[in-house]
Amino acid sequence: MEMFASKRFKKQIATLKEENQILNEQVKQLVKAERRLSLSQERLDRQLQRVEVLNKFSLAARRTEDSAQIFSLGIDALFSVFPYEQAVAFRIKEGAITPSVARAVQGRESRRGALMPQLDSSVRIRTIPLGAVIGTAMDVRRRLPQIAPLLDYLESQFADKDKSSDPSGMAVLVLPVFMKETTELQGALLLRRYATSFSFFEQLPSQEDMPFLRLVEAHVTQAFENARLYREAQQAIHVRDEFLSIASHELRTPITPLKNELHLIKLLVNEDLLTTYPKERLQKLVNIADRELVRLTRLIDGMLEVTRITSGRFILKYEKIRISELISEMVERFRYQIMESGGVVNLDLKDTEPGLWDRIRIEQVITNLITNAIRYGRGKPITVRSRTEHGYATITVEDEGIGIPKEQQTRLFRKFETAFSSRVFGGLGLGLYITRQIVEAHHGKIGVKSTPGVGTQFTMELPLDATSDIKTEKAAA
Repeated sequence: MEMFASKRFKKQIATLKEENQILNEQVKQLVKAERRLSLSQERLDRQLQRVEVLNKFSLAARRTEDSAQIFSLGIDALFSVFPYEQAVAFRIKEGAITPSVARAVQGRESRRGALMPQLDSSVRIRTIPLGAVIGTAMDVRRRLPQIAPLLDYLESQFADKDKSSDPSGMAVLVLPVFMKETTELQGALLLRRYATSFSFFEQLPSQEDMPFLRLVEAHVTQAFENARLYREAQQAIHVRDEFLSIASHELRTPITPLKNELHLIKLLVNEDLLTTYPKERLQKLVNIADRELVRLTRLIDGMLEVTRITSGRFILKYEKIRISELISEMVERFRYQIMESGGVVNLDLKDTEPGLWDRIRIEQVITNLITNAIRYGRGKPITVRSRTEHGYATITVEDEGIGIPKEQQTRLFRKFETAFSSRVFGGLGLGLYITRQIVEAHHGKIGVKSTPGVGTQFTMELPLDATSDIKTEKAAA
C-alpha cells in the first residue's frame, strides 16, 4: 500500500515538473513577445516622431525662400532625431562652395559666433555620391576625400580646446543635397559630435535610418525647388505687370498723334478746307499717321507672334530667297527712319547663293535688328553685311551706338527683356526674343558682341537649306 502511494506521489511530482517546465516556457515566450511588442512600440514611436519632424520641417519650409533658413530647418530636424551637437550647411553652385549657416545645440555653440570667412575660391566640389554618409571623421575623410575642405571648415568653425580633436573620436554625418530630378550638387549638411562611450555610437544613425535621411534630403531639395519656383513666379508676375504697364504706354504712344492727325483731317473735310490746305503740310500729316499706324501694327504683331510661339502655332513657309536682295529692300523701307535719326546705312552684301527660308519671318528678323541699330545707334553709321559659304549665310548688323553692358547681354534674347529702360527707348522687349525664336526655328543661331560706348554687333547664321535639318531629325526619329 505504501509502495503504491509512493509511486503515485512520484508520478504527481513528475507531472507537476512537466507542467512547470511548460509554464516556464510559456512565460519565456510571453517575455519575448512582450520584448518584441516593446521594441515594435519603440520603433513605431520613433517612426511617428520622425513623421512629425518631417511634417514640421515641411510646413516651416513652405513659409520661406531663404536658403539659410531652409538649411537651418533641415539641421534642426536632424538634431531632434540624432544626438549630433554641431552642424554647418554649405551652398554649392557649379562646384563653388559657400558656407550658409552654422548651428549647434545649447552649450556647444561656436566661440566664434558668426560664420567664418569664405572658403578659398579655388576649392571646388563637383560631385558627392548619392545618399548620406555616416561614420567617424577619419572614416569619412577616407571614403570622401573631396569633402575634406568641408570637414576642415566644420572643425575650425567649432574649434574647442576642452575636447580632443582626434578624428577617430568624432562622429560625422554628411548629407548631400542635389537638384531635383538631376544629379547636380547644390549643397551639403555636415553634422558632428564627439563620441564619449560605445553606447553613444548605438544612438548614431545606422543603415536602418537611411530611408529617413533620404526623406530629409528630399524635403530639403523640395524646399529649395519650391523657393526657386516661388521666386520665378514672383519674377514672372513682376515682368508681366511691367510688360502690361509698358504695353499700355507703347500702344497709347502711336494712337495719340494718330488721333490728332485724323482729327485735323476730319476738321478740314468738314470745313471744306481740304483743297486749300497746303499740299506739303497735308502730306506730312498723312506720313505721320502712316508711320504711327505702322508702329502700332508692329507692336500688335509682336504680341501676336509671342502668342503663336508659346502656343506652338509657329509655322514656317519656305521659299528661295537671296538675302542681299531682301536686306536692300528692308533698308529702303527704313529710309525715312534712318534719315530722321541722322544716320546712314552702309551695305556690304557678298552672298552668292539663295537660301530656303520663310521670307516673312526673315524680314521680321532683319526689321528687328535694323530697328535696334537705329534706336540705339545715336545717329552714327550702321553697317549690314552678308556672306554665304560652307552651306551657311551669315548676316551681321553693326552700329556705333551706346553699346550694351556685358551683364545685360545674356538677358537680351529673353521675353520682355531690354538692355535699357523701355520707357526711355520704347519697345516691349519682344523683338530680340522673337528674333531668336525665328532663327532657331530655321536651325540657325544668333549672337551679340557689344562694348558700352563703342557699339553693338549682332551676327546671325542660317543654313542655306533650313529644311535639311528637319529632314535629318525626322530620319533620326
